[in-house]
Amino acid sequence: MDPNRWQRVCALFDAARAVEGADRDALLAGSPELADEVRELLGHHEDPTGALDATLTDPHVGGEIGAYRIVRVLGKGGMGTVYAAEGPDGAVALKRLHPQLKAEASIWERFQREAALGSRIRHPNVVQSFGIDAEDCIVMELADGETLEALLEAEARLPETTCRDIAREIGRALMAIHAAGAVHRDLKPSNVIRRSDGRIQVMDLGIALPVDDLLRLSATGQFVGTARYCAPEQLAEGKPTLDGRADLYALGLLLYEMAAGEHPIPRGGLVTTMRAHLSSTPRPLAEQGADVTPFFAALVHTLLAKDPAARLPDAETLVRVLDEGEAGAWWRAQS
Repeated sequence: MDPNRWQRVCALFDAARAVEGADRDALLAGSPELADEVRELLGHHEDPTGALDATLTDPHVGGEIGAYRIVRVLGKGGMGTVYAAEGPDGAVALKRLHPQLKAEASIWERFQREAALGSRIRHPNVVQSFGIDAEDCIVMELADGETLEALLEAEARLPETTCRDIAREIGRALMAIHAAGAVHRDLKPSNVIRRSDGRIQVMDLGIALPVDDLLRLSATGQFVGTARYCAPEQLAEGKPTLDGRADLYALGLLLYEMAAGEHPIPRGGLVTTMRAHLSSTPRPLAEQGADVTPFFAALVHTLLAKDPAARLPDAETLVRVLDEGEAGAWWRAQS
């Protein structure tokens, strides 16, 4: 398959997985030349018998990639596959780009950037990468546990104390990412993992970019990220200034979802979702039946402000506000 076509199929498959019914049909109708292939992939992916069980069908499982023995598949996406592997230094995660995409200069550059950024950031709340090996795979820390996405599927709503703890640790992760001069741009439940020891880690720096590069990207009008968790300024026309406050907006979406049991932006097509980010105000958490304190509700809705200037200024402030709680200066100023 032509690499460009494969890239488009993968992107459409990932987008179609996030919607259902008429919204999925409309999405596929927009790319009729790819629709049949994507529908086939979706059918295998959603088959309850596991006909496309990645661990069973992936030819690398049980074999070797370079110096690493592949144990199992941790995840698959439009860009590549992540494996649990055993290597010279013990257990690691191995991220392998789909071979069809390696010829795409922009994708290969993004893959290399992810490895470089992950190697620079050494923080307990960020999954670390150790570089790219001889087989062109990113070698990463193996984060054992479950994603926030899986946790929400199992428990729907999380208690406020748990939400605060998760927010604090994600905030520390964002502090480290922003201190490295980058913005994550794709913070979502599947990119947050709760390890078996309870520690929260942020992963997948695949579309994180230095701020200077973000400004250049914004000038071209391109959008890269997951629409349901993007900030309004990522969608604005013109040349928006994008900084760490975009990640704080995404964190606000996560916290709302954890507390309310549902995302503040209703499921819909891409255009509907983008419109909602730009102009729809989420219903107050109290109206969603969330059992949260006024402090927590105010913090979440502050993070969800459409104007970046109305949010908290940075992740460091967020962590401090959470640490101080109701006794802190931020909450006293809200009262």
